[in-house]
Formats: sequence, C-alpha cells, structure tokens
Amino acid sequence: MKQQKYAAIILLLIVFLIPGYVTLQEQEPVDHPRPIELQDILNWKNIQATELSNDGKWFAYSLGVNEGDTEVIIRETLGSKEFKFPGGKTPGPIKFSNDSRWLAFAITPNTRESQKAEKSKKKLHNKVALVNLATGDKIEFEKVKRFAFSGEQGGWIALHKYPPNGQTKEEDKWRGSDLILHELATSKQFNFGNVADFAFDKKGRWLAWLIDAQDNSGNGVLLRVMDSGLILSLDSDSTEYESLNWTENGDAFAVLKGKKDKNFEDKLYSFVAFKNLDAKTPFKVSYDPQNDKDFPDKMTISPNQSPLWTDDLTGIILGIHEAKRKEDTEEPKKADSAEKENPENDTADPDTTKKEAKQKAKNKEDLKLPDVVIWHWNDKRLQPMQQVQQSVDKNFSYLCLYQVNSKKFIRLADDDVKQVKPAPKHRWAIGYDDSKYELMGNLIGQQYKDIYTINLQTGQRKLALEQNRWDFAASPTGTHFLYYDDGNFYSYEMATDRKINITETVPTSFIDNENDVNVEKPPIRPFGWTKDGKFVVLYDNWDAWLVRADGKMAQNLTVSGKKDGVRYQRRFVLDPEEKGIDFSASVYFSVYGEWSKKAGIARIDRGKPGARTLLWDDAVFSRLLKAKDADVFLFTRENFETYPDYFVSDASLQNGNRLTEANPQQKNYPWSSGVRLINYVSDKGDSLQAALFLPSDYKSGERYPTIVYIYEKLSQNLNRYFAPSARGFNKSVYNSHGYAVLMPDITYKINDPGMSAVWCVLPAIQAAIESGVVDKDRIAIHGHSWGGYQTAFLITQTDLFKAAIAGAPLTNMISMYSSVYWNTGSANQPIFESSQGRFSGGYWENIEAYTRNSPVFHASNVKTPLLLLHNDKDGAVDWNQGIEYFNTLRRLEKPVVMLQYKGENHGLRNPENQKDYTIRMKQFFDYHLKRAPAPGWLEEGIPYLKLKEHLEEVAKVIEKKEQPKKNN
Repeated sequence: MKQQKYAAIILLLIVFLIPGYVTLQEQEPVDHPRPIELQDILNWKNIQATELSNDGKWFAYSLGVNEGDTEVIIRETLGSKEFKFPGGKTPGPIKFSNDSRWLAFAITPNTRESQKAEKSKKKLHNKVALVNLATGDKIEFEKVKRFAFSGEQGGWIALHKYPPNGQTKEEDKWRGSDLILHELATSKQFNFGNVADFAFDKKGRWLAWLIDAQDNSGNGVLLRVMDSGLILSLDSDSTEYESLNWTENGDAFAVLKGKKDKNFEDKLYSFVAFKNLDAKTPFKVSYDPQNDKDFPDKMTISPNQSPLWTDDLTGIILGIHEAKRKEDTEEPKKADSAEKENPENDTADPDTTKKEAKQKAKNKEDLKLPDVVIWHWNDKRLQPMQQVQQSVDKNFSYLCLYQVNSKKFIRLADDDVKQVKPAPKHRWAIGYDDSKYELMGNLIGQQYKDIYTINLQTGQRKLALEQNRWDFAASPTGTHFLYYDDGNFYSYEMATDRKINITETVPTSFIDNENDVNVEKPPIRPFGWTKDGKFVVLYDNWDAWLVRADGKMAQNLTVSGKKDGVRYQRRFVLDPEEKGIDFSASVYFSVYGEWSKKAGIARIDRGKPGARTLLWDDAVFSRLLKAKDADVFLFTRENFETYPDYFVSDASLQNGNRLTEANPQQKNYPWSSGVRLINYVSDKGDSLQAALFLPSDYKSGERYPTIVYIYEKLSQNLNRYFAPSARGFNKSVYNSHGYAVLMPDITYKINDPGMSAVWCVLPAIQAAIESGVVDKDRIAIHGHSWGGYQTAFLITQTDLFKAAIAGAPLTNMISMYSSVYWNTGSANQPIFESSQGRFSGGYWENIEAYTRNSPVFHASNVKTPLLLLHNDKDGAVDWNQGIEYFNTLRRLEKPVVMLQYKGENHGLRNPENQKDYTIRMKQFFDYHLKRAPAPGWLEEGIPYLKLKEHLEEVAKVIEKKEQPKKNN
C-alpha cells in the first residue's frame, strides 16, 4: 500500500511540475491540449514600458516573461514594419526622439549574465541601444547609466557613462565620468570628461553639465549652445556641484555647491543660478548663507531640495536643514576682519589639535553602547514609525525663498509650520501643521491639520483653516485651493481669505456613502481643476460635475450616469505635462456599468452636452494613449480570455487595429469556457453580485470543483484578464485545470467585519450552486491578507468548505489591534478604527464585537482542513497572527499546516518561493477537491532534519533535472 501511495505522489508531482510530461509520455491528441503548468506560467508574457512617438507613427514596448529576459519591440502603428531587440532581464527606459526618427532604450544584463555575476560578484552595467527607425539599424553604447535626447529641437543624444572600475575603488572617489554627445544625423561625437550630472533644457537649445573631477580640480558648471557648439563656463570653484535643475520652460536653471568643512559632518551648501541664457553673458545669481546674517543659525542649504527658479524668474525656491557639527568641534566664534586676515592670532598647536581629535574619535569607537529603543506614551509617532521614517526625517528640508532683486532670504517653513508647498505660478505657498493632531491621528486614524497661506512676495503667513481633514490641490493659476468639510466642497481664495461653499446648491451628493469604513461623511475624490482655474470637476460616484470655483454654477457633464447605472469613474490624462483639465479639447473618461459589468470609454466634446460613448462591451478598456502631435490613439481591450493587447485608432476609437499579440501560445492551452454574473442578496438585504469563471472543460448540466476567492468587492473582475502567474492564487491556471472560480462581493457593517463576510459570501455560494455549475460537495476558499482574515473566519462559521487556504490572515482582532504594522512602523489601531478594520473604537470599548469577529476565539468550530501562509518578516500582518491560529488549531487537533517562507514580507518576492507556494497550493486543492493523492509534506509533515533534502528534491523537479523522491 505504501509503495502505491508514493507512486501516486510521484505521478502527481511529475504531471504538475514537469510541463509537457503528459503530452510527451502519453501522446495525447492535439485537440486535447494540456492545462497550464508551472513552466508555462513562467513563460507567460507581459507588456511593459510603453512609448508612443510624437507623430503617432511608432509604438515601442518591452515584452517580458514572468521569469526570463525581455525584448524591446518597435512597430509602426499604421504599417507593418517591426523591429525586435534583446532588452535584458528587467525592462529599462525606452524613449523616442522628439522628431520621432530615433528610439533609444537601455539594455540591462540578461538572466545568464546576472547569474554568472552573482556567483563571481562581478559588477554589471547597462548598455544603451540607439535605433534608426527609417532603417532599423541599431548602435550599442557600452556602460551607459543614463541617456537623454536633446529636447524639442532634437538632433542629439547624450550618454552618461559609468565611472571606471578603478575610480569606484578610490577611497576619496570623485563622481565625474565621461559624457558622450552623439549627433544623430552624422554620428559625430564629443566627449566631455568628469561629468557628474547633465540636462538639456526642454526646448533643446542648451546642454548644461556639472564637472566633478579628482581633488575638485576644474570643477564647475558648463553650458553648450546646441546650435553653434559654443561652450560657456558659467561657474568654477573647488567645490562639488550637484542638483542641476532647469525651469519647466527651460529658460533658466540652478545648481547647488557643496563644500566640505572640517567642523561639520556633512557638506555646507550654497547655490548658483542662471537666466538670460541668450545674452552674451548670462545673468548669474550666487548665494552663500555663510555671508548672510539673516540666514538661520546652525542651518545650511539642503541638498535634498533642488533649487528652483520661481515662474517669474525673480526668486529661487530652496530648502534648508540643520548642519550637523562634529562632536569634537566648538561653535565658531565671530571674528572681526583683522582676526580673519591675521592667522598669527591663532595660538592653537595644529599637531596637538589633531592628536586630541584622534583620541576623541578612538574613545568614541571604544565606547560600548546598550542596544535599546525607548518607547514613550507621548511619542507622536510610534518608535517603529520613527525608525521607518528616519531617512525622511534625516533628509527633511524647510522650504525657503531667496529674492534675487532685493537679495532677501525668506524662511517659509519652520518648526511651527514644517510642511510648505509652493502653489503653481509661485505667488502663494500652502503650509500644513499637524502638530496638535499628530498623536491622536496616529492612534485612531483621523488625520487633521491646520492650513496656512503664505505670500511669497512678503513671506507673510495666515491661518486659513483649522483642524481640516481633507484638502486637495491648488488651482493651476495658484490662486485657490480646494478642500472638503462636512459633506461639501469649498474653494479658498488665497488673496482674499474667502471660503466659498461651491456644492451646497448642487443637486447631488459628493459624500462617499458607498465607503463602508468607519469614517463620517467621507468625500468622493474629485477629478481636479480645469486649466483656467475657474472650475473644479467633481464626481458623485456616477457622473462628472463641472462646478465654478465661486460656487455660482454647476453642470452635470455626463448627464445620465446615475440614471443609467453607469459610472464615469476615471479620466484619462492624455498629456503627461497638463496643468489642469482642458475642456477646449476633448476629454476622455473610463465608464463602467455597475450592474452589467460592461465597460468602455466615453468622450466629452467642447460645446456638446453629455458624454458620447465610443467603446462599450463586455470587456475592460484601459491605458488610453495619445500621440503628442497627431490624432493617433492607443488603448487596450481585455476580457476573461483576451490579454490586454494594444489597439490603434483615431480620436473616435472606432475600428481599432490590433498592434500587439503578447501571448499567441494561449490558444494551445485550455482556458475558462466563459463567465457568469451571479446576482444575489446578502443576509442583511444588500443586492450584490459575484463573478463566476467556468472551468475549461465546462459542459452544461455538470458540476465542478470550485474555489471561492475573496477580498471585499470582486465582481468587477468579471471581464478582467488574469495572466497566469506564480505570485499566489491565479484563477486562469485553476480554470485551465478544471476548476470553477467564484469571486463574490462583500459589503461591511461596522463592528462586524468577519460576520459581514459570512452574510455575503455564503449567499453568493448558494446562488452559484443554484446556477448548476458548482458542486456543493467540492468547494474550497482562499484569500490573502484581509481576504485571508475572511477565509480564516468563515471556516469557523460554516462546514461548507472542503478546504481553505488563508494567506497572511488576521486571526485575533484584539492582539492585532495593538500590534504594529511594521512596513510603516505605525500601530494597527488607526486601521481598525478609521479604515479596513471597521470597528467603532478600541477593543476595551467593544470587547464582544472584537471577539465575535476573531477567528481564534471560534477555532473549536473548525472542521475544514486549513493551509496557512505566514512569513516571518511580514510587515503588514504580524506573523504571530498566523502562529496564534496555527497553535490554537493544533491544540484542538484540527487539520492545519502552515508555510513559513523565511525572510519574506507580506507577499512572496523570491521566485523560488513563489514557485514552491504555487506547487503546494495546487497540491492542497487537488487533494481535497479532486481526490488526488496527498503529498508527504501535507499528509505527514517534514521533519526539520529532512527539510533540506525535501526542498532539494522539489527544486530539482522544478528545474526538470530529475524525478522527486517518494517522501515529497
């Protein structure tokens, strides 16, 4: 019997793990394709890094497999010409030249090179390929870390090389390396050495670069006039130049200068800035805070905030931060001019000073410190949060302004108002102070702040709003900002301090009543401001509304969304540089039928009422792109069986021509036979829906093993394509193997997140059984994270499921409430009281609700075999939640197995772990729902001393090297 059992286990593993085994061994007929196996999953392709040329004639993208190398594909949008080139292991940047005649892309090291380098610890570098689109000819440039075409004027590409290996080994290395300027038409090249940074202006009239040479010899700022080739030296100094920053219009730029000081741990900074670049001698501004008595003490200009000219070129916006002194130095004394010029006044012995400094440094190294963190109840941020945010805190900059004409330094941000953002046009800035609310916000999740307006001409600051929770962007004109309070949107006019309720007379509500978390009157996020700053475009969960910023007019732009049950839920941003919504051109929206699940794209045309639906089908349309200089549009179309390939069309989006075919091999594999939309009513009377994906071998009248996949609302996935992947449960893979998959909706009641799942999921399953597809005796359930919690809870309330897999589940709502969300360092309390947890207070206020909805307190009811996934470095759901549930179920002698992937966070990133989990999940479901033999790890477990051997055997099978041993 034992030999038969192990033979069956081996057969199961071989069939699943070795793609093509059945086909090769049993020679199945071609008209019975085998289901998707692991190697097929790894070979499935995805389109990434898309680019459309400005003239709309060319489309480029990276096509990569789930595990392996990518290729860059360039093809004509209206013709048949196509070029393909190797792209390396990971997609790199892809860019067309402004004139659409050239394309450049980064070539990253391929998989084989990466594996060899990992073993030899050799450092690898990217290459850059340059393609002539007229001929398809390609030139490759070795060891290039960054490239850029020369802006709108075009004609050139700049290629910044990696430093030589010898340079990177220098103790006091310099940052500069070669910059190649390559002329596209002639292939003529110029080489500039020791370049630390470079940038063309937007129009491509100039190229600026920074020199950083060994020992700071010859460091400076240089500018090349691209038309004439003239090179100007704008500044030079024995300092380190960095943070080159052009204005958006490309008419001026600024640069930081950092100088090492023996008294400070970090460099001390000044800046230089340039404008009037067309002049024979460009206008230069220099500012060194050490020469300004108004500059704050113990501060320096921050290298973490690039200096920026104001829109009108009258000022420089910059950041400052504390200059950290070395411990063995004293505050510098203010010396008079005579002392500065007469070094004889310095009586200190330099040799003695050096010896003392070395001794102090040695004493510091020898000092043994305790490894302790002090958590205090008055900490506004939890200590782990401070640790996670230490880089942000360390690099924090206070925003300031230097006025060029008056040579006046104005501090905009300080310890009273730390966060300051310049509004567009740079006449105003907006400041935020959450100091009074930060502690409570981090306790319960209600984040408030006081908002200030700051006049950038005078630096005057005024309190605009007190204890505001929801504010939105400033207008493109920089004169107003939008905020929300108690069910209404307001515009705030900064010049007059006027608050205007712009929605009180609008005949709809902008309260997000569909948001079922514990938040009172939450807003529906607006689409944004119009380009002229006179209107905002709001959303009521159905229609888009154009509302004047003075509150005097409101218009329903889409007219009938609510009436027709259609949501105009997203606006496509076709111009990545847009500054506000431009209704002088056509505006495109993604539309979605709430109850039909149909979707499409609609367009609002200037001067025409309502929205015209251009595309509408049982599909999902997305990723709308428009060529900058032509009416050429690209979009993707997908449904449950069709990958979201790209189509090209004109502005009408009609008669789209398919441009890509990412996965032609899909036709060789069985896929879902279809989808059904299941309507049902929850136990609390809510009308809900579920998406039911039929198995590949579906025949009417037959019933099938079914996996229920849950996470809040999922019926919107009815027409979504799920590319096979090994990142967890994948419905396409399970459909291919003869499973039905059900994705139901869950709506929540406050203080009952677990019971809400019961009230919604069980009626959904009953409705699916009544559809005639689902075998009621072969149903399993799976979810991850919040879905893992719902899975872990559901099996305590019903015996319906034959098996369950819960990934990273919350299991004890009381202990989870007071634990830490390690990825952010915050406590979980805000999540429970103001977000997904959906409780109305702490557990001491409502202990019955917390226990009522905790799987661990109902573990004695569990009869369903459970597979838990919980990783030891989970930073979202502390892995003790998995341990608590596992140990409780184990104590109760319930059938439970837990997978712990060492070092992994909330999900699996290591490809080997992903493949392993994919295998074990499939084995678990096959055993419980298809009566397949149980693998040894599931039936008997694996002793720790034999774990390595077990994993080696599984890995060999994955790599198709040899067959597994019997105990696997």
